[in-house]
Amino acid sequence: MRDPVLTGYTRPLEATEDVAADIEILERAGAERIVVEESRASLIEFKGWLAQSQPGDTLLVTDLERLNGSVTNIVRSLLHLQSRSLYFRCLGAPVFDTWSPELVAVLTALNEVNHGLRSRSTREGIAGKRPGRPPALSPDEVAMAKELRNVGRPYAQIATVLGVSVNTIKRAIARRST
Repeated sequence: MRDPVLTGYTRPLEATEDVAADIEILERAGAERIVVEESRASLIEFKGWLAQSQPGDTLLVTDLERLNGSVTNIVRSLLHLQSRSLYFRCLGAPVFDTWSPELVAVLTALNEVNHGLRSRSTREGIAGKRPGRPPALSPDEVAMAKELRNVGRPYAQIATVLGVSVNTIKRAIARRST
């Protein structure tokens, strides 16, 4: 087993950002290796570092935003590092430099609160809504299709007028009739 490695990690926060200053700060802080993402949306290099890392290795960033794109993803990333016995240092927020049981408990609680909020938001968003695709025809269009069919118009002509398929007209009329 090798000695633990201090790896600097950075990624641009904006599409045109140059991370050279960040790299210099990480080098001055003692990073033995620097991992740089190509874009703010990419995590390819981060995942590569995770695959090569060993327990005891440390990931160093200049600020939390560099770790991941949202608070949720930052918390998940920190918990994932902790679960693999990897250390984390943030030059801009030293409170995250340790894996005290209290910090892990706070991160876990934040992750659970966020999950609960997202679940509730999802449930509220779908409350009272019919699952699946929206209907191709409004109730007025279905009524019109039924009237046209009652006066002898062929399904194909009704479908053309309403801009839907013949099968859609047949299903709508059948549903309306039951």
